[in-house]
Amino acid sequence: MHGFDFAFLAILFIGLPIYSARSFRTYIEQAQRGEDLNRAMIYWQTMGMQWTGFVVLMAGWLALNRPLDELGLEAGAELGYWIGAAMVALLFGLFGGQIIRIRKMPFDEKGRQFEALGDVGYALPRTRQEYVLSNFVSITAGIVEEIVYRGFVIWLLSLSMPIWLAAIVSSMAFGVAHAYQGWEGVLKTGFVGGVFAALYLITGTIWIPMVLHALLDMLQMAMIRELHIDRSEQVASESPDPR
Repeated sequence: MHGFDFAFLAILFIGLPIYSARSFRTYIEQAQRGEDLNRAMIYWQTMGMQWTGFVVLMAGWLALNRPLDELGLEAGAELGYWIGAAMVALLFGLFGGQIIRIRKMPFDEKGRQFEALGDVGYALPRTRQEYVLSNFVSITAGIVEEIVYRGFVIWLLSLSMPIWLAAIVSSMAFGVAHAYQGWEGVLKTGFVGGVFAALYLITGTIWIPMVLHALLDMLQMAMIRELHIDRSEQVASESPDPR
């Protein structure tokens, strides 16, 4: 291991969770004081921070003459792409059904669903512009977080522990990075990170979890967007006439 690896790992495991939690708490306090949140700025800042970390990682990686294949940036086996296609179909089935269900909800019920998200809801998109930007955040997260947590972290930790244990630790770190969402968010994202780590190890390529990660986040944002659209009149017109 190189000093660069330890420094990057310390920022990832300690610095990032602390910074994210404090920043998010600041946003929440602003919202609770009745101030308008500039979510577009939050999204730009998030993307800027993630791409900066990505550039730093890749610059250090290339400076140390390490092959990109070690980060999972290789084609992988054909079976992996069939697994990826099956996962994409599963995601579209699950989230497509949820989106259809939400579309048919009365608008007041949508409001209650959104309020149930708690503090996390403050940072979620409300307007069309915010929704479009959130999709770019989703793509950024899919690319950067997979290369960092599944590519770099698993590779680094597997130098001193079994690769399956490295995958578990990387998933835990991924969950802790989302500590600003509370313990439920840590557990959920840690579990999802574990699924992506398993896919990476099974398929031998980072491309499949990368695409699935971005797609998962985008589908979640589509559900959030639907919660802010009043389709009451449309649903009423599509309902059968009781007479």
